[in-house]
Amino acid sequence: MRGWLVQQLAKLAISRVADEDVLIHADSDVVLFRPFDADVLRGDGQSFPLYRIPAVVDERLPKHVRWHRTAERLLGLERRPLPLPDYIGGLVPWRRDVVRALLDEIARGSRRDWVQALASARELSEYILYGRFVDDLLGKTSGSPPQCPSLCHCYWGSSPITNSALDEFIGASAPSEIGVMVSAVAGMDPATYAEVFERRWREAASERPRAQLVPRGEVSDS
Repeated sequence: MRGWLVQQLAKLAISRVADEDVLIHADSDVVLFRPFDADVLRGDGQSFPLYRIPAVVDERLPKHVRWHRTAERLLGLERRPLPLPDYIGGLVPWRRDVVRALLDEIARGSRRDWVQALASARELSEYILYGRFVDDLLGKTSGSPPQCPSLCHCYWGSSPITNSALDEFIGASAPSEIGVMVSAVAGMDPATYAEVFERRWREAASERPRAQLVPRGEVSDS
């Protein structure tokens, strides 16, 4: 089994053993550079912010489209026309009880263990699977959840950049973004730019208040 699929299954399986209400998945290329208050991600007990970027997946992102089609097949959803939303990011929050409900739905629909059902899927995105479950199935009964702002400023480039350019990139992050992702395909040695993140963390830690991942006013009943 491919390592990429194994780590996706691990993210989903943690919901069966974790005690926390909220799970935040961090990409392996993510570095936190700003202190934050995670309690706001608990929501109000009824609604919970979902990381989604509306209407950005189309023919220019063929892998994303295939991941959506896999989610539709696994969840028994109607095939939605393009463009589709994207749910993939460097730091993505999930609600544990929703993940458990997702796995139960996959097992029910496939009539086999959810691990077997997902392991047999050739192309899969755990983030898109979770997002489509929330929007297309849970959303029908409780309404679409509020959108979670970006938590991670992502550099998807395939070429290395200088430390000064990286510092400017971090400086352009949104107030809600507590981490930066520098894609491994850029071929940059973390040891060469570690001091940039360490300095940014020290500067951010000296500021008040701490970054709120989701402002409390944005979480409301739905």
